[in-house]
Parts: sequence; C-alpha cells; structure tokens
Amino acid sequence: MSARADVGGADAQADVGDGDAQADVGGADDAQADGARDTAPDVTSDVGGDAAAPTAIELKAPTFTAAKSSQSTQCVVLDLGNAQAIHVGHVKTTLSAPVYEVRIGAVTGAVQATPTTCTAFGDIMDAAVRPLVFARNDVEDLSFPAGVGYTLAPHQLLRVEIHTWNPTNDDLPANVSTIFTVSKDADFQHEAGLLLLENLEVQIAAGAQTVQLGPQFFPLSATLGAASIFRLEGYTHELGVDLAMSLATGATDPAPTSIYAPAPWNPANPLVVDEATPRTVPANGGIALTCKWNNANGSTPVQRGPSVMDERCAAFVSYYPAVAARTCLHMGNGTGPTVCL
Repeated sequence: MSARADVGGADAQADVGDGDAQADVGGADDAQADGARDTAPDVTSDVGGDAAAPTAIELKAPTFTAAKSSQSTQCVVLDLGNAQAIHVGHVKTTLSAPVYEVRIGAVTGAVQATPTTCTAFGDIMDAAVRPLVFARNDVEDLSFPAGVGYTLAPHQLLRVEIHTWNPTNDDLPANVSTIFTVSKDADFQHEAGLLLLENLEVQIAAGAQTVQLGPQFFPLSATLGAASIFRLEGYTHELGVDLAMSLATGATDPAPTSIYAPAPWNPANPLVVDEATPRTVPANGGIALTCKWNNANGSTPVQRGPSVMDERCAAFVSYYPAVAARTCLHMGNGTGPTVCL
C-alpha cells in the first residue's frame, strides 16, 4: 500500500475558515518550504500546429518536502498560463505517493508560488473560490459530457490545496500535476459545476464497531434546479467502511434510486462513477447520503475534522449547468438544516 493509502498522525489545523483564497495561502512556513522544490510553477502548453485542434496545458505545483511521520496542508496560487479565455473539456490530476488529497479552485488576486501552510477545506464557505477539482486517487480523470466543461479566464489563477500524509521514516517529495485539455469554443454549450455535499454530524465512539450516519437527504432541486449529474465521488477517511448515495424525490421517498454503491468501499481509492447518461435531479428531489464507520480498534472517539485521524462523510457531485452554490452542509444531528452556500 502506498503512503497515500495509509492514514494516521495528527493535525491541529482548524477545519473551516472564512478568509479569502489569498489569505489562506499567506504567511511563511520554512519547515515545509525547505527541501527540494521549484521556486515557480512549472507550466507547459502543448499547443499543436493545427490552431483548431484541442490543446493541453499542464500545471505543475512546485515540489515540496512531506516530512517523515507527519501530515500537512500546503497551498499555492498559480497562473495557468493561458493567454486567452478557454473552455476545458477534460482534467487529469496525478498525485505522488505522500499526497493524500488535492483540491483545485479558480480564484482572482495574485500568484503565490511558494507552498505555504493553509487550512484543509478552509475555503469551502468562500464565494471567491470556484471549485474545479477534487482528487483522492493517484490518478483522477474528470471527463465532461459532450458540450460541457469549465470556462477559465485568460491567465486563470488556480488555488491548489495539497494535503500530504507521510507515515514513513523518510522525508518524501510531494508532487502534483494537472493537465487541462482545451475544447473547441464552437462545441461548448454548458458550464459545469462541482458541488460538495457534507454531513457535519460525525460522532464515532471509541470501540464502536458499526456506526451509521444517514441516509441524510440533501434537497438539491431548490439549488440546482433540474440539473444533470454526470460524476459522483464519495469521501471518508480511514475508518470508513461504506458510503452510498441515492437519488430521491424527497426525504421520505419510499424507493430512492441507488446511484453510488461501492462494494467494497475503499476510502484510500474511492470509486468514481461517471454517468454515461447524466442523472436529472427530480422536482423537489435531491441526494440521500449514507456513511458507515468501524472504530472497533480505536481507544478514543472520532469526529469530523481535517486530520487524517478525524473523519468525514461527504460527496463530490459534478453537474451542469452550473449555479453559484458550491457547498451543501447538513448540521444538527439529523433534524437540523441543510444549507447550500
């Protein structure tokens, strides 16, 4: 098993913060910045001779050192290097061994090329960050249906959040690269969106063998309308033993439609479901999310948090056409509100 698949250690970082994308990467952290790394993003453009043909732009985050037996979250803000506005029809992200997960969002402001300590998922309530990519597997392909993609501004700034976990006895280089494949303007029809669904009420007792949260209904039609869902990816940490999603007409739907049911669930390499025929959010409907954990060998309780020793119950939903909302959070022990931001 690679270092990415192992989990442990501790992380004292706060989980949710408000600050803007630039504040989230500000400050210096010499301990994390030391070691072999580039001083600027390595951006290459593969533009062929045929101007009408699709092109690819590779964005490489500067390498930094993932210290032995530790975890950290580092952020950079990089210029994609595109001279003109583009439509992106495919995104492929590759993670090196100590990289636990990566999130990429479109932002404005200034380049921050030096990897700097930031808060894991600290931007999820920040309207200034447009989420584009969540990557948990070693290689993640985000393929869009025909005519669907992301629109990126000239010299688009991208905030890259890199969470590393290195349980080995050696320092390791952390590398992340993402290839954005550009589609023809004439083919573009719909803007894609990436929505995070998360149940915040994670409470797992010490020694608990089976703990289930949900199914929790997220009423998406009020936010997304009759959107088309084309990609699903679940998200828990190491204790997760199952995660499922169903499309439902309401919280009391007697026969919801299963749309995500990995067997077995692998939190280190979560299943990605690409819908050949996108699913339409039903009127007054949404997604019911269920998570299960096993803490039989744990001597301490576990709750939601940013550390790999904490837990999460979440899902990432790719859909079109995009709306302003980027995050839907459920709070309140099953009976509380679900808020989409």
